[in-house]
Amino acid sequence: MINCVVLSGRVVRDFSSQNINEKGDIYAYSSLAVDKPWYGKDAGKPKPEPLWFDIKCFGKLANTAMERLKKGMGITVQGKIDIY
Repeated sequence: MINCVVLSGRVVRDFSSQNINEKGDIYAYSSLAVDKPWYGKDAGKPKPEPLWFDIKCFGKLANTAMERLKKGMGITVQGKIDIY
């Protein structure tokens, strides 16, 4: 079974939380808002409904994300979905 997803949206908050696990690897958290078109009772224009995803980066990518990615920036991420 393959668990791969590609999401495009906007960064909800800066990658400011830096943690180190027991192996010494750095990782950082943030959230991604993805707009899903939603059609209400009026069949006019679609209204965007945000979907929220928590994202986590490891190692060098975590450092780069904390330095360069800021709230409101549009990004595309590829990874896997973990359900808790």
